[in-house]
Amino acid sequence: MELPSLSRTTSSVLVERRRTLYIQGERRLAFQGWVGAIQRAAGSSGDTLSEQQLTDMDVPVIVDRCIDYITQCGLTSEGIYRKSGQNSKITSLLESLRRDARKVRLKEEDHQLDDVANTLKRFFRDLEDGLFTKDSAQAWLKVPALEDLAERISRYRRLLNSLPVVNKATMKALINHLYRIQCFSDENQMTTHNLAIVFGPTLFQTDGKDFKAGQVVEDLIRCYMEIFSVDEEEMRKQQEEIQAILRMRIAGTSSGTQAGDFICTVYLEEKKMEAEQHVKIPATMTAEELTFTILDRRKISTKEKDFWSCFEVNEREEAERPLHYSEKVLPIMHSLGKDSYLVVKKQLSMENMLLYLASKVGDSKHGLMKFREEKNVLGVGLSTGFHDRYFILSNHSLRLYKEVRSHKPEKEWLVKNLKIYLGIKKKVRPPTCWGFTVFFENEKMEKQQWYLCCDTQMEMRTWFANFLSMQHGGNVWPSESSKIRTPQTQPDSRLGNVSLIPLRGSENEMRNSVAALVADPLTLLRDVSDKHSEGPSSNRRGVERGGEGGVPSFQDRPFGGPRKTESSRNDTSNWIGGGRIPTSLDLKPVLKAPPGSLLCQEQDVPPPMQPGGLPGVFAYPSKTPPQDLPRSDG
Repeated sequence: MELPSLSRTTSSVLVERRRTLYIQGERRLAFQGWVGAIQRAAGSSGDTLSEQQLTDMDVPVIVDRCIDYITQCGLTSEGIYRKSGQNSKITSLLESLRRDARKVRLKEEDHQLDDVANTLKRFFRDLEDGLFTKDSAQAWLKVPALEDLAERISRYRRLLNSLPVVNKATMKALINHLYRIQCFSDENQMTTHNLAIVFGPTLFQTDGKDFKAGQVVEDLIRCYMEIFSVDEEEMRKQQEEIQAILRMRIAGTSSGTQAGDFICTVYLEEKKMEAEQHVKIPATMTAEELTFTILDRRKISTKEKDFWSCFEVNEREEAERPLHYSEKVLPIMHSLGKDSYLVVKKQLSMENMLLYLASKVGDSKHGLMKFREEKNVLGVGLSTGFHDRYFILSNHSLRLYKEVRSHKPEKEWLVKNLKIYLGIKKKVRPPTCWGFTVFFENEKMEKQQWYLCCDTQMEMRTWFANFLSMQHGGNVWPSESSKIRTPQTQPDSRLGNVSLIPLRGSENEMRNSVAALVADPLTLLRDVSDKHSEGPSSNRRGVERGGEGGVPSFQDRPFGGPRKTESSRNDTSNWIGGGRIPTSLDLKPVLKAPPGSLLCQEQDVPPPMQPGGLPGVFAYPSKTPPQDLPRSDG
């Protein structure tokens, strides 16, 4: 699209969920000007609810931030919403939130609870059109005059459905929050009536002399389930979430853990409800420590040559990335989009890659791969397809040449700025099923995305092994002596004591995730002696388990081992290299797999292993559902 001149137009902000506008400028200077103007417009909110930055639930980010903070830190605080805060701090915080609410992180050491509570009240009082809207406010105030409760509820529901989408979503979020507050009135002294006295004049923007405003708010809180169509199951999950929050805070206080730890959702082996694990993640926790925490939680006995790892899965790109064992988990959790999550499972190709790297000669890797570039990281299809390109990978850079004989590279990237994901989404129609999705981002925040395809799985394995080795100085997997069975991290006080549950996700996802924590009798904090009760075998990775489920993954045959035939599928005697497959699996060979999927079978018999080479890997999906994961009695 052609961009109009800045001098002939005014800036505007389009707030629309799940839609992307792609703008491309012809000149860098002009493009940077547009980027700055759009960022300023997106960061500065107007005076109505519809002009605010919104969450995916159509709730203003300002409201969402304040409610989350008070839920975390102030459910049982005596006199919450009745105590006055410091006016200068309230004004400063509200200005920061209006400027760009997404950049504001509320911290207990920086923001007093009463300041945040009064910031939320002031935001609603200062709204130009109000929460109930000027056109409908009088109709709301007439409802308390009706004597019949059922008739009042029916009238409230009709008025609620007549509100704009953002107003309706915001009202539900706020009343739900106030309903939670009054559930702890024995401790915080904020009954339904007391909350109505505070929020009636605030939401209707009156002087407080008209008692009808308070009656409306009191009715909304008291009849929250009927008016907002909340069923018993949703209420049960909300109550479980509240209990989980309180338990976590008590546990954190008694153990001396700072509130800077985040409670995040991690899956074990596959993404499903019963595989959810809710883990308190300090700023210094590594991927290896998180992996062992999950295994300890489920009391999974481990053994040698089963390489358990933590994976970042991107469902939108249909790709996954095994985290290096030393990577810090918390920054990754912060960067995950709504289509991404972490899962702990076996990295079935690691043994073969380690064997390849041990026999490899030289520090570089070169060869032909099929290359396709995306012009922007949002996935807008502007490329022309896959083309053969020659690549040279060294310790510092990845260079792309148009031909083998070319002397000057067309493109060059620093290896440290690359993120390599296994798999390619089917939408881009990859020519083979063995490929990578690559993201590049440098210090100047310049971003690129492209795809690489290999002809065989063996070739893909060798490239990926080289990427890992060169990005981490040859330190691909921890040695036996350096493995850490239990996390020994200390919270990083520099990051403050933020406490959010969970780190990301929609409102429904948050409720489901935290409710699952309560349903599972497992606890986050375990006695040190219990962690080591498994004995010396707990210092080894892996587990004797059958099947891999959920996220697409590779099922490797041992290094140099032959393919399985139908008659020998359950006989492991002809497999070499120490590999094994659990006999409980119903193994069926994959005859077809769509291009780009992570699970695919080579059709030809792999060639004999060459020096430094890595044989292909044969994949078997299991039709047998995964066995129930063992649970702790604790």
